[in-house]
Amino acid sequence: MDDEQFWQTIDVTLQRSTQDTDEQAEALRDVLAGLPDAEVLDFHRRLVAANHELYTWTHNAAVQLVEGSLGDDGFTDFRTFVVATGRQSFERFRDDPDTLVDILAHRGIELAEPFGAVADQMYLARTGRLVSDDGADPLEPWEPPAGDRAILDDATQLRQLLPRLSARHG
Repeated sequence: MDDEQFWQTIDVTLQRSTQDTDEQAEALRDVLAGLPDAEVLDFHRRLVAANHELYTWTHNAAVQLVEGSLGDDGFTDFRTFVVATGRQSFERFRDDPDTLVDILAHRGIELAEPFGAVADQMYLARTGRLVSDDGADPLEPWEPPAGDRAILDDATQLRQLLPRLSARHG
């Protein structure tokens, strides 16, 4: 599975569900059921890679402005949610965390733990192995987010980096 196929899979799940991530997780389960094990593993790897692209203190700060501190698990589930919203909103948020305002206007925030677990669970059920047994990284990174954590405590810098979110939720 290449990047195009990964994002097409996400698009199919969006088309087959409402804006509910639990329903989208079921749609993903249906789509992945028709793929070979290697592609299910590749889907998981690409989901993890996309999720990790959003693992920065600035992205964390954007979420905290709206939801407060989510903790490590909640931040992982939030990043998975952004991936599940599709390539366009993912890339916009990756490049400019202030565009979380647009995601909120269109969809609101959900945590997408079930969506993030589908490929891992399916792979285990089919092969008896965890995706990590076959070299895939976990959704939750082991190291701290990229960037400077001090941004969380600097209201002036937050307003400059996230003006739309700060005006709406700050």
